[in-house]
Amino acid sequence: MQQHDPYAKAGSKMCDWVTVNEAVHIMKKQASLDLSDSDIYRYALCNKLHLSIYFQSPIKLRRVRLSQGKIHLIKIDDSLVNRLCFLDTHSFSNGNNLIPSATGEYISPHSQIIDTALIGHEFFETQRLLATTLHLRRPLQQDCDVNYGISVIHAGELFQAFEINSLSERIKQQIIRLPKALAEEVNQHIPSCCLKDHCKKRYFPIHHIPQDACFVLRQTELDKLRRILLK
Repeated sequence: MQQHDPYAKAGSKMCDWVTVNEAVHIMKKQASLDLSDSDIYRYALCNKLHLSIYFQSPIKLRRVRLSQGKIHLIKIDDSLVNRLCFLDTHSFSNGNNLIPSATGEYISPHSQIIDTALIGHEFFETQRLLATTLHLRRPLQQDCDVNYGISVIHAGELFQAFEINSLSERIKQQIIRLPKALAEEVNQHIPSCCLKDHCKKRYFPIHHIPQDACFVLRQTELDKLRRILLK
């Protein structure tokens, strides 16, 4: 009896996407091509391949304003709670009060697979994955760059990814990421009413790829990868 290959369907036209690990397995098994995870991340960083992100948990998207092809930044409200909740914790600690200017309604994507152009913090996430697969020291991007969140391409336009959470839970999550001394100081100045706000759900920017999300390749990019390798 022929043994079932769990990757066979992933490499066929029946599947819309595959994980990076599955792509490596498919190339090795079907085309006898030497490939590793690091090769895929390199091709993506060199703009030879386009990665997508598979979001398992619900997210919201909001259109990002562009100025001369670059993300338009605005200054956030100076209140402690707003800065804590809408800034990356590194920016919060260093007094950087700029965030992307997002406009329009928050929309729910039709698919859990969303494309990315690697122009937001997802670029540095890819760099870190490359460093890990090559057993190199992880990039110290926090010393030279600012995290403005995860950006994606939806319907041909640039959007920012947001999560849905209560204000109190968001505050707790952000404080945990702060250095201990700063976290204790901030905690003392958070209004008690904010810490009790468990009911109303709000939208907060996603600054890192969620733990239950991952980079994937669409079937079209898998075909592109095969052509690259065959050359």
